[in-house]
Amino acid sequence: MKRLLCCILIFAAPLAPLGAAGIFGMGINTGFSGEGGSLGDLARNINLQMPAVGADYTEIDVPYLPVLAIEFLYTQRSFYVSLGWEYCTSLLMPPEGSVTGNKITIDYTRFTFPLTIGMSIPLTDRSRFYFAGGLNLSYIVTQVNQSDPTVWAAAPYGLSQDEHLFTGYFYGFHFKTGAEAKVSRNYSVVFEYTCYMGRAKRVKDDDEIAEIIMGGSDFEITAGLRYNLDLAF
Repeated sequence: MKRLLCCILIFAAPLAPLGAAGIFGMGINTGFSGEGGSLGDLARNINLQMPAVGADYTEIDVPYLPVLAIEFLYTQRSFYVSLGWEYCTSLLMPPEGSVTGNKITIDYTRFTFPLTIGMSIPLTDRSRFYFAGGLNLSYIVTQVNQSDPTVWAAAPYGLSQDEHLFTGYFYGFHFKTGAEAKVSRNYSVVFEYTCYMGRAKRVKDDDEIAEIIMGGSDFEITAGLRYNLDLAF
């Protein structure tokens, strides 16, 4: 325990003067994401195989997915560091399609934890532009449901059951640009564009019957409210 405390003090000591002069804040953003990374590729590849089954089919359309994000920030002068949590899901608008009476639904959920370092440029005395980048860890859950998978002569990705659940952790990096405008002493509104990039990988379902590609790149456009202890840009 003593060694642990000593290590904490050693690493925290250089940050002490920064904490005295810095600004702490918290923000909440909402907006929309793209096609959920590889979710769009999964839907498109299933759609390509539908005509071989029959003429009666409706392609799966992946809508923009809603995003909710919470962020904790520390700012000193023109630089800032933040740690966030994001929730992106298709549960409100699940992508759906059908082929020869087989209804297909894809449920997608992503939890992302981004660590970001950025720099801001004042635009006026009440607004600023910023750009940033960092690393992120995501946990993704994809579930494919079918009402009658027997219609497939050769099921795409091996999706031969009524339900397939795929889960996995994914590492990547991101870039972000945004603008912040002060609306009161402690509150400001923000608008952000974030681009996530990562390596997609093959993931098997819980029963190790089917295999799909998950992960990859995505983007987000969000807006929100930020609270700071001091907004002297």
